[in-house]
Amino acid sequence: MSDRTSMVSRLAAINREFTQYVVLNQEMGITIGDLGDGRATAHLPWAAELVGDPCTGVLHPGVLSVLLDATCGLACFQGLDAPMPIATLDLRIDMLRPATPRQDLVAEAWCTRVGRSVVFVQGRALAGGVEIATCAASFMRDTPVSRDPRPAGPRPAGVDPVVPAPDQPAQPVSAAALRTLIVDARSGGSIAALVGAVPFLPWLGVSVRRDEGGLSSLLSFRPRIIGNPAVPAIHGGAIGALLEVAGAFEVMLGHDTQVIPKTVDVSVDYLRPGRPMDTFARARVLRSGRRVVNVAVEAWQESPNKPVATGRLNLLVPPMGGAGG
Repeated sequence: MSDRTSMVSRLAAINREFTQYVVLNQEMGITIGDLGDGRATAHLPWAAELVGDPCTGVLHPGVLSVLLDATCGLACFQGLDAPMPIATLDLRIDMLRPATPRQDLVAEAWCTRVGRSVVFVQGRALAGGVEIATCAASFMRDTPVSRDPRPAGPRPAGVDPVVPAPDQPAQPVSAAALRTLIVDARSGGSIAALVGAVPFLPWLGVSVRRDEGGLSSLLSFRPRIIGNPAVPAIHGGAIGALLEVAGAFEVMLGHDTQVIPKTVDVSVDYLRPGRPMDTFARARVLRSGRRVVNVAVEAWQESPNKPVATGRLNLLVPPMGGAGG
């Protein structure tokens, strides 16, 4: 067998493991493009259910969280001397520009340092050859793996996520209709209608509701969001997406804007594994400028006193009637 044939065969085998082992990668259609010494490339085809802006068809920033987390993890594996379990410690993403509607994405990642305990990785995402985001991540190596026998926790009363069937993505929404949904939700109307208009949110299983503390977001557990079945644990990208949703809705429903806020950057610290159960998130505004709002977010499962992840976001918020950009 030639070296080229051997490499192609090995890549095909890794691709099968990558998609079959990590459920969310498979569900989103992420595949490996190339592997090397401490580097990796992955592809993500555009899909209607992954859209974050129902007016333009641009993918949700949470999709980039999943893609870049997965690709950085692949690069980390490629930088290790031997196979071993890893866990994402933190991930920062800078959104340089929105992806072109209906454009497939490519992510590239490479190790910058492989330490005895921590591996540092950088990466970027491209659409049509144009760089749309950059990232930096760190991973703990040789983490313990032990299956959690506890069942998924119960869902609190009053939580009714909007989760249509995966093969029935939300229909496109006009700019005028989206403005109406945002204004209605802000004035006390249905938040579920607004959530349901953003295709990626019901597909992932995210809902938003009002409670005594204000707004809270929920990532309903489903097998499709598993990232590490050996623990098992929820995909870090899915938790990152939940934090982004919580931050965006806190800002969107608390400010005079008629459009979905655009993520400038997001930084996530992973504090403990996300068990196979419902995950909640709440955001609070730290600083509100004329156009950019800084938000802190926490995600938890059994108790708010034991967060599984924390995040910081800068969101671009055009004023009422603004066109954004």
